[in-house]
Amino acid sequence: MPIRDLLWACPLCGAVGGLRADGKLERCRGCATLFRRGTRSIIEAVAPDGSVDRRPAAAWAARLPAEPPPLEPGGSAGPPSTPGAAAASEAETGGAGERVRRRDRALARFAQGDEPIRRGRAFLGFMERLGPARPGVLTLTDDRLLLRLDDGEEHRWPLERLAALQASSATIQVRPRGEPIVSFAFPDTSARLWEESLAGALRRKWRSLGRGEIAEFQPRIVAR
Repeated sequence: MPIRDLLWACPLCGAVGGLRADGKLERCRGCATLFRRGTRSIIEAVAPDGSVDRRPAAAWAARLPAEPPPLEPGGSAGPPSTPGAAAASEAETGGAGERVRRRDRALARFAQGDEPIRRGRAFLGFMERLGPARPGVLTLTDDRLLLRLDDGEEHRWPLERLAALQASSATIQVRPRGEPIVSFAFPDTSARLWEESLAGALRRKWRSLGRGEIAEFQPRIVAR
């Protein structure tokens, strides 16, 4: 896992999505601190003045905000897919009281059916067969998830229609009710940042609908 996936905000200056690849290392675009792997679970932070702070990965992660904040009005966490795409996306998601939580470039893969899993002759079950990666811009608001693909295709999912959320070190997967699973990878930012942002938005939406507190997100969203 890249350090920027674990540290979805800079633990020193708080810049959300601040860590970016800098050669084989990762640097915060906010405070210019360089982050690199040390021995075992240690992550080293090298400040611009050359001083080094060494801490276990868990200690750095504990310094992150409790939840990613929404973007500033008009803000964008990633470059638009095509000229004017960011502005168009804002126009479609900027309804009254609807805040943009995240907006980033994404590679979307749609499930295209199941394929069997076997070990030798033993049948172990099924797994989703994902289609090719399709580039676009993914936007999360307080009410919905909007995918605008570079080829012009759009998908809009109200948060209350998402039945499951699952994350790995490099992707997140969502399952809209009655639709195939969709997997998202993020070339410019952290999959964990998106997991935290979407989980927080789902919790708020379920509370507002009187569904209770979400206890788990996969294999399906369940409330207490």
